[in-house]
Amino acid sequence: AQMAIILTRGIDLSVASNLALSGMVSALFAAAFPSVPILLVLVLAIFVGALFGLINGLLIANLNIPPIVVTLGTLAIYRGLIFVIAGGAWLTTDDMSPAFVDFPKFNPLGINVLLWFAALVAIGFYIFLNYSAAGRSLYAIGGNPVAARFCGINIPRHLLMVYALAGAV
Repeated sequence: AQMAIILTRGIDLSVASNLALSGMVSALFAAAFPSVPILLVLVLAIFVGALFGLINGLLIANLNIPPIVVTLGTLAIYRGLIFVIAGGAWLTTDDMSPAFVDFPKFNPLGINVLLWFAALVAIGFYIFLNYSAAGRSLYAIGGNPVAARFCGINIPRHLLMVYALAGAV
């Protein structure tokens, strides 16, 4: 996902903070509602990550603030939000449901589920970047933004998309 951003001549320094924040939100949700299916917790984490990635994209695409400035600022903001929403408290596996704790240990076909996710994301991005008009447009935006604009590529929309995708991933 970071590669898609780099293709547009951008950078996202807040990826790890966004990951930590969306992880904390989903962990707090899982702790508060232990009977909720793990799939719903994963969807929540993806949604929260995409939302905060979209905030980066909005600031970059609509306000024309350089990506490094935006994402350096949101890096600190997202880290601070983790502390605020957790109330400064630690969250341990003792606070989680067994399904939440055991999910990363699931090994379908002998391969860890997290590796399956990583492979699906990598294959998905390969297909997206090489075989979709939106993905190919990212190369045009990074190669020559002026020419891309004259070709009719909606650069702000594509920037929103790549930052939201990076947040979701």
